[in-house]
Amino acid sequence: MDPFRSAIRGNDHDRIPVWFMRQAGRYLPSYMKYRQRMNIEEMMSSPDIIVEVTHDPVERIGVDAAIIFADITTPLNGMGIRIRFQDSLGPITENNIERSGVSVLEEFDASSFDHPVLRAISQYKERYPEPLIGFAGGPVTILSYIISDSVDRDLFRVKRMMITDEQAYRTVMRRLTDMVIAFARMQIMRGVDAFQIFDSWAGYLSPGEYERFVKPYMHEILQEISDSVPSIYFSTMTSSYIADMDLPADFYSIDWRVDMHRFSSVLPHEIGIQGNLDPAVVNYDYAIGEARRIIESVSGRQRYIFNTGHGLMPSTDPEKLKRLVEYVHSVNP
Repeated sequence: MDPFRSAIRGNDHDRIPVWFMRQAGRYLPSYMKYRQRMNIEEMMSSPDIIVEVTHDPVERIGVDAAIIFADITTPLNGMGIRIRFQDSLGPITENNIERSGVSVLEEFDASSFDHPVLRAISQYKERYPEPLIGFAGGPVTILSYIISDSVDRDLFRVKRMMITDEQAYRTVMRRLTDMVIAFARMQIMRGVDAFQIFDSWAGYLSPGEYERFVKPYMHEILQEISDSVPSIYFSTMTSSYIADMDLPADFYSIDWRVDMHRFSSVLPHEIGIQGNLDPAVVNYDYAIGEARRIIESVSGRQRYIFNTGHGLMPSTDPEKLKRLVEYVHSVNP
């Protein structure tokens, strides 16, 4: 069995598996050849382009798994939300909750949702043998994108909704949770080998806020996924409390603000760890030393996957990234 599938299930493997968040992105020439003449929506409307962009890092960089090329806002058009992408700002929600009210977010109808990304997953599994990772956003992170025109990165508006209109907040979170579960099921049915939840802004919540307003929904989502395929939960700035939340994730994916040795020492060995490298350093020789330190910090763990602590940057040098992958592969697990 390949190293990714082995590691994520806690089985023996002969090398440390590697993949990177946003590995199918703006640093790759194959991506930019389309991006120069298409917008994001046009790229994501073609299963063939999705498959090509998804696979290229496996060929060019040598990573051990692919992650489907999509966006966490992808399933929102199945809930009546209109998203457009603006180069300088990212996703813009035209009919956001602050402008249109909670009722603008419709219940997700999986029976009528047929996005090209789902067809791309099926095509990818038919063409290529390497593991394919599916994904969705965590509901509070998705909410941060649709509560106003552009993303509420520090969750200021989301917190205001939590505190001043908890009923509306829980109505929205219920609908988003149901959507994430349904969208995950659709990807799993089409053959993804693992599934990652991106909760990029969760760290702006206090431990108490997370436990009260987010944990019940994340627990439900991760339980549903883990019953079918291995699950990975990614969040940032949550290292002080996330291991204490007892979420049913198979892996925690952590950012670079975490002391890996300390985090590994408090996490049971049956739970896997992914990540920890600062994506800002991958272009420098310094990254090799950091990779060595991270790998030494998880020595003895069967379930470790090397990754960055957030998405790769557009300035990433593909050749430097390939060298980093080769180094990690050279280290005995």
